[in-house]
Amino acid sequence: MFPTMRAQELKQIVHTNSIRFIDCRYSLNDASYGKYVYRKGHLPNAVFLDLMEDLSGPLGEHGGRHPLPSKEAWTATLRRIGLKKEDLVVIYDDGFPFAARAWWLFKWAGHERVVVLEGGIQSGITYCGETTADVPNYPASDYAPDFQDDMIATLEEVKAATSGSLYDSRTEDRFNGTHEPIDQKAGHIPNALLCSYAEAITELGTLEDFHDLKELYKDVLTVENPIFYCGSGVTACVNILALHALGKDDVRLYPGSYSDWISYPENEVVYFTPKLMLFQNNLYLTLVGLMFQTAFAYSVIVRSLEKIPDFAVLTIELSAQRGRSLKTSSTRRCARI
Repeated sequence: MFPTMRAQELKQIVHTNSIRFIDCRYSLNDASYGKYVYRKGHLPNAVFLDLMEDLSGPLGEHGGRHPLPSKEAWTATLRRIGLKKEDLVVIYDDGFPFAARAWWLFKWAGHERVVVLEGGIQSGITYCGETTADVPNYPASDYAPDFQDDMIATLEEVKAATSGSLYDSRTEDRFNGTHEPIDQKAGHIPNALLCSYAEAITELGTLEDFHDLKELYKDVLTVENPIFYCGSGVTACVNILALHALGKDDVRLYPGSYSDWISYPENEVVYFTPKLMLFQNNLYLTLVGLMFQTAFAYSVIVRSLEKIPDFAVLTIELSAQRGRSLKTSSTRRCARI
């Protein structure tokens, strides 16, 4: 099944009984944001799944900032929301990444009928026509997952990954190690290549078109069982979903991602500074040095010029006095003649 759905397609099936909306809006800057906006209004009959409470497991020494929930915990969540095998699960947030994380978890549980709503809740509102504050109460189910563990790459498999089979989904500055706003160590896992998730989605929270995605992933499409990671196992799911959209479904997730990797002191990280960046930095320092030298020379000249008028006046006066003296002397000599 294609991993996303556009609002136009949603409008055609929105009144069927088998559709199940999942609201997983969240903010990394405010853990209460998702629950707050859900209570204010959500798509009709949508249930809320929280990134930390439902889509992640308990934090520990290892496992990263958003470790996977255990199989038992995820099964309990699916049963609590009353999921059935025949349900079409439509997941949304107000962007894309958190919905992609939930999509991956449903796929991991073996639920094939699951899609992300492109454009998020705003897209859903446009075509559903309304939101509601009513919280649905579905009867619990006896859902039996069929976990697909081949979707997961272990720490040991990441350590053994060769260049061209491991991809970092974060932004370029975090990959390079020039800016790290979250994790304690900057850089990336050895042998990883950059493949930022942000390149796969538009500002409207939709997937880029087919041809752009093929160009973006042209090197990945030929790799067998590639591994994707990010900071904590969330945004990497965007890349995995986008590759599924291109028909490549052998992509694996390193769930703990970079935050798990650096929790092991013995694991190395790579700092990458492109030569162009070094050239730019050196050029900048050179220009700054020249500016200081120029400013210093200018100040010396100015100070010198400030003294010139007094010296010039003195010279003129002395010359004038000398001229008068010479004139007098000459007159005297003429008179004696």
